[in-house]
Amino acid sequence: MADRIGWGGVRRDVKGAVHKAAILAVVVARCGPSYRMIRVATGLSMARRVIGMRLVIAAMMMSGCSNGSGGARTDGGATTDAPAAQLSSVVSVFKLQGTSYAEADASFGSQPTNSTTLGTVGACTAVETTLSSTPGLSAGAVTVTTDLATATLVPNGHSQMYGGAPLPRPPFSPGATVSASATGSSDVPAFALHTSAPSDIEGYIAPSSISRSAGYTATWTAGNGQDFLLTIRVPRGETDDVLQCDVPDTGSYAVPASALGYLGTGSGSTPVTMQLRRSGTATDSASGVELLVTTAVSAQVPFVP
Repeated sequence: MADRIGWGGVRRDVKGAVHKAAILAVVVARCGPSYRMIRVATGLSMARRVIGMRLVIAAMMMSGCSNGSGGARTDGGATTDAPAAQLSSVVSVFKLQGTSYAEADASFGSQPTNSTTLGTVGACTAVETTLSSTPGLSAGAVTVTTDLATATLVPNGHSQMYGGAPLPRPPFSPGATVSASATGSSDVPAFALHTSAPSDIEGYIAPSSISRSAGYTATWTAGNGQDFLLTIRVPRGETDDVLQCDVPDTGSYAVPASALGYLGTGSGSTPVTMQLRRSGTATDSASGVELLVTTAVSAQVPFVP
């Protein structure tokens, strides 16, 4: 599976900071009209990490990115140079629960830049990123269809970046078939993908704060998502520290204090963005394109010692 985080290159996850800074600044990475995620080499799928940072963006929803800076940090956190960035191709259908935000988005051959892997603890990987990516490739017109909506995405100009298409709320029903297809081009061959839409994330209560030294346990009502991602994003001026945990959808996950220790302390009183994402996924073996259908809950909370 590709990396999400959005949770699409960093555009989803970091973008995913809002999986659009939204998403309230939360989803992450390019949280504006569309989001992208950064993918780091760790075993998480690109869609997940990318859909969080181009998505996040984060994020969702990424295997290896480096910024060529040697991984230097001034907050005492350990760093390791990430492997060379890998291209990602993601079609994303994203819904942020509790808001009116729902969007279809696509990115092909995007290569996130300026990203460093800080460390990995269990299912969690911490990454330092900046919101930047190279121009993408064209897959021609992309059609996204759910049981409740249809959207067509086309590349914009010479950069081949796809603009996001707003979707009605709700954009899909739980368990419904969601499909994505493209006419293809000389860059990306035609593809057709199908997956099942996830059910909403229920039972989650945002914490009053998250402690770097005590760790954090998230709880929610267990589901059957093919993919479940927990992300914590700490804004640090021109960069973001993002912790992404690829965990089973069992209703509970304890984020170790040692994993939170990789994150910076943030900028002043700026809260961190906490997000849970449940996704249905499918990957085209010929083109490497991943379809990621995601529902997410997000909250901004203080990050304390």
